[in-house]
Amino acid sequence: MTKTEIAQQYQTILKQEGFSPEIDSDGDVTFKYEAGLYVIIIDEKDPTFLRLCYPNFLDTESAPNSILSLYKSIDKANRRVKVAKVYFIKDDVWANVETYLPEIGALKDSIQQYLRILQTIVKDTINNLSEEMADSKKA
Repeated sequence: MTKTEIAQQYQTILKQEGFSPEIDSDGDVTFKYEAGLYVIIIDEKDPTFLRLCYPNFLDTESAPNSILSLYKSIDKANRRVKVAKVYFIKDDVWANVETYLPEIGALKDSIQQYLRILQTIVKDTINNLSEEMADSKKA
């Protein structure tokens, strides 16, 4: 199965679920959900591997005084939330759900849950950062 075929299958599923997905110039699938832009990054060599991303939800400039606070916030969220992870790409912070699907069509049954998981880990990271920054001001 080619990357284009995989992307088209995801696009069809997302349309059936009420989204307006597009295939970007890299061949990945993008769509909006609750004011955020999400991306399904396609791995042609591993077609049932799902990497659903919420890219650039936080810029490292959000914690200009303490990158350590940001690392601690991310670490705490990663330990608490199952299936998802938060990490850095250059100066931006991304959240991902990474899992294997039994088949590409199985996304239909789980897309809402995966989006909720991403929102949970993003909120946790931001809340943790607020707490870390408040604690560092007290010290």
